[in-house]
This record gives sequence, structure tokens and C-alpha cells, in this order.
Amino acid sequence: DQDVGEGNRRLHLQFCLMLSKSWDANTDVILWMWEYFHRRMNDSYRLDLHLMDNVAILSRSARELMDKCVSRCQNTDERQEENSFGYFLQHLAFHLRNLLSKEESNRTWKQIKGRIYSKFHKRRMGELSSVGLHNFLSLYITLAYIADVDDVTTKMFDLLAMLGSRNLESQKELIITKGYFAIAHLYIIKKLDIHHVANIVVDAFVVICNDFHYCQNDIAKRRHLWECIALYIDSVEEIITSSKELCLSEIRLLSGKGFAYLLPACKENELRKLFLFLTNILSAIRNLFNMDNGSNSVKSKQLKEVFESIWVEIFPQVENHFKKSVDMLAISHPTYLTDILAEFSLISLDHTLSCSIPFMKLFKDIGLSDRVIASTTCRYLCNILQSPSAKKAVLSEYQTQVLHSWYRCSMQLSESDLQLTNLTRHICDFPAIKEILSNRNHQMGLSAADIACEILKNIGKALDESRQGSSEYESLQQNVLDYTDNFQENIEPFVITGGPRQQTEQIYKITAALVESCPNVIYSKTQRQCLLPRLVDMLLLPSVQSNSTSTVIEANIRKYLYGFINGLAKLYYFKRDEFIKRKIKQIYAKYFLAFNQILFANPQSVSSHPFINSIKDTFVSKDCPVASQFRRYCMEIVGDHFLIFPQPPNNLIVTKILKSLGTVAKFDSNLIITLLPNIRQRILKAEQSRGVGRDKGLRSGYAEFLKLLQEISGEGFSCTEFEIV
Repeated sequence: DQDVGEGNRRLHLQFCLMLSKSWDANTDVILWMWEYFHRRMNDSYRLDLHLMDNVAILSRSARELMDKCVSRCQNTDERQEENSFGYFLQHLAFHLRNLLSKEESNRTWKQIKGRIYSKFHKRRMGELSSVGLHNFLSLYITLAYIADVDDVTTKMFDLLAMLGSRNLESQKELIITKGYFAIAHLYIIKKLDIHHVANIVVDAFVVICNDFHYCQNDIAKRRHLWECIALYIDSVEEIITSSKELCLSEIRLLSGKGFAYLLPACKENELRKLFLFLTNILSAIRNLFNMDNGSNSVKSKQLKEVFESIWVEIFPQVENHFKKSVDMLAISHPTYLTDILAEFSLISLDHTLSCSIPFMKLFKDIGLSDRVIASTTCRYLCNILQSPSAKKAVLSEYQTQVLHSWYRCSMQLSESDLQLTNLTRHICDFPAIKEILSNRNHQMGLSAADIACEILKNIGKALDESRQGSSEYESLQQNVLDYTDNFQENIEPFVITGGPRQQTEQIYKITAALVESCPNVIYSKTQRQCLLPRLVDMLLLPSVQSNSTSTVIEANIRKYLYGFINGLAKLYYFKRDEFIKRKIKQIYAKYFLAFNQILFANPQSVSSHPFINSIKDTFVSKDCPVASQFRRYCMEIVGDHFLIFPQPPNNLIVTKILKSLGTVAKFDSNLIITLLPNIRQRILKAEQSRGVGRDKGLRSGYAEFLKLLQEISGEGFSCTEFEIV
């Protein structure tokens, strides 16, 4: 009845469905209901056109459309939230399944399909709205699942072909595409080959991609075409990634020239979706190929053909996009671009393709090149090292180069970066690093920069314990040089700008550890362009410093200056190297007074005073010539440029200064003796400046200081030589 509302229809059909469990299968019931519903195919079957209904009219995806139809066929004894057309399809599935299980089922099926098929023809198909098409597809998918799938789908395809495609409304075109893919899903769950369905959707996809390629100015048309493309790639991904064998012609969905037309025409946001799709597809196929392990030669051949087809059609576009962004010095590369490059690299490694680029070339160009930004390098290496076969290949040839890239990432990326954390975990598993870290679990709780410093410190210790010129020493030295290749170029942009703040601190932390632990590796008196002087000039003695960045830089200098000074103190041939002595003098001139002012304001800061600590470290139980030379030179700098008594003289302060020097004399009296002429001269100048004659307090303190030196030095020291007459 035309006046029966949707609410009543649902109640009646639900009630009948419950009673159906006690009925025999009845053809008349199906045909009677069909006579009612076929005239209302375009109805939306909403409870109230002015209110939102909780029953969806159109399925969001092909898989959802198929699942809904299959669910109706399998769960007719369960109460489901449906509109009245859905309840009709449940009735159809229940009665038809029971009728087909009896004798003479073939005659019954012919009767039912004849009544249903006869209601659809070219004019009727053209009259269907988008909702009507959805109802039509739901009906035929239900019939295909219960009855003869080949017969039903053949009829369905013939009817859909009557609609054409060129003048079809956009919403109808999307619904029809969902219908084709829903049938593909149905074929797969029935273990049937989808080659015929795949040919239909692939041909349509090629046409859409071609139109998209040449449609740049018509915004509305381009938007609709992209909706069709997005539906296609989502549906294909659903099929490929859910398949466990790919033996039913699923691969056919990736064939054709569609992607070759599509990729050059895509904008950035469109490329993101497309590359993500391709990455997931390649990963799924590669995993299936690896699981198969070549046991099925036919299947392996098919998969290999797919790889070659994708490589020929898609990789050149991906490579061109990547190279263009590198040449333009892009500050970031999209993660989807990195991921798909990693997938192509792994395919190149695992499968011998006639058209592919060798894995090692791709790996060097993307994972080891300093031209590629650190975030891309880091993510790419993480993807590659997750593969056991790739990790084995990398460790056999490029372990040191990967460590170089990791050092760059450790300085240029934030320590909170998840990819850097993952890469650090892989690095700590490298045999060379395990050996350096003594197999301890150093990565627990430590940042990448902390582990980088720990590695350098352990290498420094090993160098100190090795004989210079030995094979072990040469190997360690070469490793450090490889890790720090292009070091200045990699840190310079961050130092010049003084930011980001965290990366700048990581640079100072790692560089200070490098200078302190391996100074003799990165410095050579005979090499003008060796690394150490350049690092000192850039990080400690910049010729020009921006006021906007000075706060960040100065904070890091205060924190890590000790490491630099301590490294310079360990250099061989220090006494004969005027260049290094000049650099040390420049460091004292620039920072010594500033640190003393901090110390004067806060005496507790003595423990973090880099100059005091560097001198203190030279007082070892078994003194070495290099440490002694460094100590004497530093004290000469202090004596020549910074040993100034207060004006007017404050006897208490002078006494404290002499007392401090007396404490140093207990460790190295000869060092303090070299300062005596300077001290005597300062006292005489202080008296002269005062202009009232001798200062008995100053002279008395100085005389006591000389007696202390006499007691410490013994007969080798004569007080009379340095007395003030």
C-alpha cells in the first residue's frame, strides 16, 4: 500500500522474518515482496525525511557493501538494524537458500531470476537514481552469494554496461565502481578468479586517469575524477593487502597505463595518497613473495612481473620527485616519499629485476648522502634496517658509512624524534658498536647524542691504550675520520643560526666529546684543512656572532668549553706547535675573565670552571710531558695577562692569591717558580701606584710565600734570587 509508512514496513517485515523460521521455503512470498519493492527501487526507505536515520543508505566502501550483503545472507536469524529493503533482502536470502537446497531447485531458480531479471532493461536502468543503483547492486550481490554467481554477475555487468560511462552522474559512477569491487571481493571469498572483473575496472581506471591527466583547469571535473581515483586505489589496496595468496588475478588490478597517466598530473596532497597506496601495495606483495620463498614458480613469476611493471611505470616518477626536492635543497621530504623509496630499495635487494637500479646504489644515494636531509635519511635507514636481508647486506659493506649518517642525524634531529630513537636502537645492535660499548645496554635511557658521545669516549680510551702506528690504532683512527667526514658542513647551518636550541646543544655536546676523546685523530700539524682548528674557530672563536643567537651559543660554550680545552691539552707535540698555542691563548683571552666573574659571583661554581678543571686534570699521579707542558703554558698565560693585584692593594685578597698559588706549588713548584718574577714585578708596580713607599703587608705576605716555596722545593730553590730589596 502506498500509504504504509517506513516504520510499519520495517515492523511487518521483521515480524515475518521471525516467523520464517517456522515456515517452509515459499517462492510466492519472495515474488509477492519483489512485486512490491521493484517499483520502489529509488526509495531511500528513511523513517522521516526531516530526521537523521541511524540506517546508512549508501555503503562507504566496496568491502562494506559486500559485507553487508553477505551478513544478510548468513545472519537472518539475528535482529539487525535495517531499512525495509534490507529486510526484504534478508527474506530473499532465507527463502532462496532453502528453496535451492531442495529437489527441482534449478526450475525454482529460473522462475525467481526470470521475474527479477525481467524488471531491468536499458530504460529502467537509466531511471535508477544513485540510491536506486545501490539497491540494485545490493540485490544482485545477494543473489550472487546465494545462487549462481557467474550467471548473476554476468547479467549484472550487462545491465551496468547499458548505462555507459561518459555521461554518467558522478555519484552513480562511484556507486557502480563500488559494485564492481564488491563483486571482486565476493569472487575472492568464493575462491573464484577475478580476471574478468579486474579487466572491467582497470579499463575504466585507465580512462579516468587519462582524463585526469588532461584536466587541469576544470576544478569540478578534476575533483570528481580524483574521487573516482581515490575509490579505485582504496578498493585495490583493500583487496591486495587482505589477500593471503594473490592467486586469483588480484595482481591484474595493478596493470594498465593508469598510473603512468596519473603520477605526472598529481599535486602534492594527491601524491601523498597515491604514494602511501603504492607503499602499502609493494610491502604487501613483497611480504607475500618472501613468505612463498619461490616454492610456487608460477606465482613467483607473476609477482616478479608485477614488480617489473610497477618499477617501469612508477619508479621513474618517484625518483624524479625525490631528486628534484634534493636539488632544490628542500628543508623536508614527505614521509610517504621516503617510505616508497625504501620499498623500491628492498625490492631491488630481494629480487633480480631487469629494469631495477641496484640496491647499493639506491642505498648510497638516499641513506648515505649528506645532501639528503637528516629526517629523510633517518626514516629511510630505519625502514631498510628492519629487513634482515637488507641489514646483513648493509653490515657487510657500509657499516661505517651508516654510522656516519647516524652521527649526522644525532646532531641535526631532535632527541625526541621517534625515527632517531629507532635508528639508534639499530645502531647499538651493530657488531662494531657492541664491541665499542662492551656489549652493555647503553641505549636504555640515553639519547642518541649521549650514545654518540659514549662511543667517542670509548674509542678515545682504546686509542690511548693502543700503540700508535699499530693496525688496531690505524683502524680506530680511520673509523673516527669516517664518522666525522663533512663534520663542519653538517653542523655549520645550525651554529650560524644558533638554532634550533636542542640541536645546537647536541652539536656542542658531540663535538666536545670528539675533541676531548680523539684530538690527535682530527688534528695534524702538516694538514692545513684538518678538522680540529676549524671546529675551534667555528664553535669557540667565531669571527662574527649574531646578537640574536649569542645567548644559545654562549650557554653551550659555558657548558662544553671544558671538553674542548681538555682535548687541546692532550695533543702530541704541543710544546712545538705555535698554532695550537695561539688558539689556546685566544680561548683564554675570550673566556677566562668571564668565567672568573661567574666564580666571583658564585664561589660554588668552581666545580664547573673549565679552566680550573683543565689545569687540575694535569696533576696526575704519574705526570706526563704533554700534560706538564700544557699546564705550564696555561699558567704563563695567566701570569702574563691576568695576574693583577687589586688597586689599591687589598692585603687580604693578595694573601689569598698567594695562598692559592702555594697550594698549586705543592703539585708543581717549578711551575710557580716561573711566575715569581712576574709576581715580584706586580708588587713593585702596586707600591709605585700607591705612591707612599713600601707596603709592609704585601712584602710580608710575599716573603712568607717564598719561605713556603723553599720548604716545598728544598735546596734546589734560592729565596734570595727573588726577594724584594
